[in-house]
Amino acid sequence: MANILKRFIYVLGLLILTGCVSLTGPGAPVEDRSRTSGDGQTDRAEPSDVTVTPYAEEAVQEPAVIAEPKRAAPPSKRQNQAVVALVSISKTKEREGQLDSAAAALERALRIDPNDALLWHQLAGLRLRQRQPGQAESLASKSNALAADNRTLQAKNWRIIEQARRVLGDNKGASKAAKRAKALES
Repeated sequence: MANILKRFIYVLGLLILTGCVSLTGPGAPVEDRSRTSGDGQTDRAEPSDVTVTPYAEEAVQEPAVIAEPKRAAPPSKRQNQAVVALVSISKTKEREGQLDSAAAALERALRIDPNDALLWHQLAGLRLRQRQPGQAESLASKSNALAADNRTLQAKNWRIIEQARRVLGDNKGASKAAKRAKALES
């Protein structure tokens, strides 16, 4: 019985994915072109008689799409709800001390929105807390490349780079990073 139910769910899923079945409303309009002969049997229409009409979806009003420049938006202004959810999960996991899980959530968010400078910054800070200074510096640099005119975010990235370089024993490089951060902060 369980196998039959599994197969039914599998077939139903395939039908939904291919668009043959809709659980939310009526499907595509279908024109009946079959012919009934005098003996009550239905003749199939020849392929030359078949007209394929594309399904016209009902007009769905979607929110206005605004061209997003490469920028760092605060999480509350992000459009993609999956990214917002993943950032929230990351923050929760980080508070619980589960840094690997927090990083994994941010990495998934970056696969969805790889041009979000703030996500790169958050992952850089997390990598620094995970004692991975090389990765932290690299990720902060990536964030800076995407931050465009966001001087505040760039300064924060330079602070991460400064800390990472200090951990790596590069005091001269850390000093340079601190100067870059200070210039952006003023």
